[in-house]
Amino acid sequence: MTDQITDWFSQHIVHGALQLGSRMSILAVSGGVDSMVMAELYLRSGCPVVLAHVNYQLRGEESNGDEEFVRKWAQERGLPFEMLRVDGRQEFKAQGEGIQEGARRIRYEWLEEIRKKHDAQWIATAHHLNDSVETALFHLIRGCGLRGLHGIPFKSGSMLRPLLGFTKEELLQWAASHGVFYRTDSSNETLAYTRNQIRHTVIP
Repeated sequence: MTDQITDWFSQHIVHGALQLGSRMSILAVSGGVDSMVMAELYLRSGCPVVLAHVNYQLRGEESNGDEEFVRKWAQERGLPFEMLRVDGRQEFKAQGEGIQEGARRIRYEWLEEIRKKHDAQWIATAHHLNDSVETALFHLIRGCGLRGLHGIPFKSGSMLRPLLGFTKEELLQWAASHGVFYRTDSSNETLAYTRNQIRHTVIP
């Protein structure tokens, strides 16, 4: 599967119907394994990209370390880098939002601004097959009906999820075999969030 990811990305994302080889994309990069695999695939393909990172300052030095990691990765490879730093807890409280809800709103609103700034066609996120399954179950729990069971779409508006056909384990294997360094978000392990409960207790 390791080689299949590279081949599939080249055939269907870069040279396929999307023709990304000549079109600017904004990459939403957190520093985690999923987004770093995506960034590495885009880098190796030669597609024009801008790396975009949001620091919500929710995990103290860990959050700042993520920001510096992505910034350094982009600079070492001569790639444009955009960064947004917000006081997440204060912002979410002011808007009456939960952490995940507020983070998603801020992230997508800002990414769309960056897309327009750079006249890019796509905003690429590193959602994978596990994310789509989690989303479908999350919607089912909330009683969304059949529409929500579709999970995460491959394309929607200016959003593109090029890794949606691969599992988390496949991305981890690709990262290991290609020497991709990444950061680990400790908040992904807590069961305080419904998505994490689905990820760690329901899906297994």
